[in-house]
Amino acid sequence: MSFQNMSRRDRMARLIVGLSMLWASWAWAAPEEAIWPVVLRVFSLFPLVTGLLGWCPVYTILGLSTNKPKTPPRDH
Repeated sequence: MSFQNMSRRDRMARLIVGLSMLWASWAWAAPEEAIWPVVLRVFSLFPLVTGLLGWCPVYTILGLSTNKPKTPPRDH
């Protein structure tokens, strides 16, 4: 995919962070603090979606990329 601007390591880190946020939102859910689990679930969507797609809109806006282009083999 040519539109990916994230490396495999970056994608894995985002997936781990997103899944950790989801886990925390369910593990520490308390009835009297009902807003924090919802906030964690909403904010976990960004790292999960960008990790799955391999494309980050913030990287695009800033002109960044952690995905190194594949170089063709050199002729000797």
